[in-house]
Amino acid sequence: MKNAKSFARNSGYTSGVPFLVVSDAFPAGFLPRPCVPLAQLGLDLEKLEKRKQIKARVWVPLESLVNSLPEWGSAARTDKELCEINGFERKGVLHQHNSLNRLTMTTGKGAGFAPFSMQMHWYGETTSLDVYLLLDETRIGMEEIRIALVDVGTIGYGKEASTGAGRFDVLECTKWQPPTSANASNALLTLGPCAPQGGNWNTERCWYRTFVRFGRHGDVGVHGNAFKNPVLLADTAAIMTPADGSLPLWIGRGLGGVSHNLPATVQQGYAPVFPVQLGEQEAA
Repeated sequence: MKNAKSFARNSGYTSGVPFLVVSDAFPAGFLPRPCVPLAQLGLDLEKLEKRKQIKARVWVPLESLVNSLPEWGSAARTDKELCEINGFERKGVLHQHNSLNRLTMTTGKGAGFAPFSMQMHWYGETTSLDVYLLLDETRIGMEEIRIALVDVGTIGYGKEASTGAGRFDVLECTKWQPPTSANASNALLTLGPCAPQGGNWNTERCWYRTFVRFGRHGDVGVHGNAFKNPVLLADTAAIMTPADGSLPLWIGRGLGGVSHNLPATVQQGYAPVFPVQLGEQEAA
């Protein structure tokens, strides 16, 4: 019965019918600054000495959704300002690693000894984060999602979970509606990485940064080839404008064919979106 239910959920995932779409985690009450030229957010870049300070203002309050993008810049805040407002705290440290020979399961000697450092980030105990989820309640319920999130938070997630990283507490799960603007929205802000390839976009009004995700399997998936095929994605906070003027709740596509080891593996290329208003300057 469990397998049949799991199959029903996954059915259609790679053909535009996801059962669940999940955002990144953001400081409570804030969104990432959109990936558009800073001048389009109403920020003054004439004074070169202030550009570094302006670039550090990467968080925009949710209330800004009712305003057009040229008004967002004045409301943007830095990590330090968020710490003063709502206890947001993000720390970082260099963590030492060493490469491992998968054949001998040792670190190697001589030239084979290759230590390296990786930057690790974590949040302070007073930090609250918001995650936005869209779900098909005919295939999965909110209580099931809450239980799954509690399990993930207890065990930890990410490649450093075995060292104690990636753990969190679930405070509440509630239905929520984004604030609506009096002005007509004409674009979308993505709340997670997505695969917009093949969509019907007005390319002159789309701004995004790309990155390549190199995924790996965990658990039983590590036997054989643990590495997934690399995937090119548009990063979080992209601005996408549908050519037909529609404003869906999510965009992107479900990705298959990402694993030779487990062919049934899929990857989320969907992202929740919020409607935004580009403003007259961008629409011209």
